[in-house]
Amino acid sequence: MSSAKSAHPTPTGAHAGEEEEMAHHLSPWPIIAAFGATILAIGIVTHPVVLFVGVIATLVGLGGWVREDMHFYNHPMPALFHHGKAPNPFWGVILFLGTEVVLFGALFAAYFQGRTTALANGDPWPQVELPYVATLINTIVLVTSGGTMHWAMMRIQKNDRKGFLIGLGLTLLLGAAFLAQQVREYIELIHEHVTLGSSNFGSTFYALTGTHGLHVFGGLVAIFIVFVRALRGQFDKDRYLLVEGAAFYWHFVDVVWIFLFLVIYQGVI
Repeated sequence: MSSAKSAHPTPTGAHAGEEEEMAHHLSPWPIIAAFGATILAIGIVTHPVVLFVGVIATLVGLGGWVREDMHFYNHPMPALFHHGKAPNPFWGVILFLGTEVVLFGALFAAYFQGRTTALANGDPWPQVELPYVATLINTIVLVTSGGTMHWAMMRIQKNDRKGFLIGLGLTLLLGAAFLAQQVREYIELIHEHVTLGSSNFGSTFYALTGTHGLHVFGGLVAIFIVFVRALRGQFDKDRYLLVEGAAFYWHFVDVVWIFLFLVIYQGVI
């Protein structure tokens, strides 16, 4: 007489890993986060209450997703997790960065259009003197943070946990310093009456730099999550996929800022 247990034996080995991964991919949290982000975007152009609901839903979705991912870190890596030579999440990061290129491409196009129109009408562009030296120093700070993030990546590939943590910590400090300087610059420009609605320059300037600033903040959150998980010993030379994704994203943020600096602060393009 067979029991329920024997009728549904517990999977082992590779099959167990595959079923665990399949269960992981049935997670509702990414859908909740995406739904919240959609409500958030609608709320930006409709009503603050809608915006607030979208923010809460997004944070709940992301929080559940991170908590679940931290639970699954020690599960075996099944074969279905890969497509070709690279793991599927790697291709997911590449696809995500592709959408980011489109986003910043549209913002740069708006900036170029506004600048062309203003100069054709004989209007000054920009209307104020931007803090070139301070921004140059801030650019060096952000690029340096990209170097420390790359160094952290190299350290975990060599199982150097101490060096890995130091690299992540330095990246967090440098990224936070960059954001602090950007906030300070915003305050100074607002005192000079350069606001989001003051002129075409103001709207495109804040749209570009503000969107980039939000990406820097998001990158810092991702690196902080990596840092917390690193303190728990959840990464080694064989398991560092999340670290790689965060590093790719951070390097993308660096490259975008270099273009921003050249276009807005130097006007070389």
